[in-house]
Amino acid sequence: MVENICIAAEVLGLGSALLDCALFECERMALLFQLPHGVIPAAILCVGEKGENPPPRPRWPLEHVLHIDSYKPVQAEDIENYLDLSERTLASEGYLRKYAEWNGSYTEYLMERTLLTKEIKKTYDVIASFLKRNGLKL
Repeated sequence: MVENICIAAEVLGLGSALLDCALFECERMALLFQLPHGVIPAAILCVGEKGENPPPRPRWPLEHVLHIDSYKPVQAEDIENYLDLSERTLASEGYLRKYAEWNGSYTEYLMERTLLTKEIKKTYDVIASFLKRNGLKL
């Protein structure tokens, strides 16, 4: 459903942004929107006038995502090539500085984000507690 709304918005010349904060802030979202017991917010979709039209972000090559007949493991060189392409693309746009307030490289940014495991664990515990209270068996 969300994908269809995003596609329809694009056809109408509108932009859309899918926010995952609804899940990370599920208890606050449930209270804010007065959701009944058992209804769990998974995402928030914002649709409206585009404030900008950024170029597409680097993506994994198709051969690393689509596997026919057998799985092809990703090699270290493939990861390095993707990170190099991402670094050049995002740096040329000032993307990390603009959207993440980050002045380092893309690789450094990813490394910093993975260090947040204790914070993420705490967030997951809060989410799991809310989901269990609302009837979801984990």
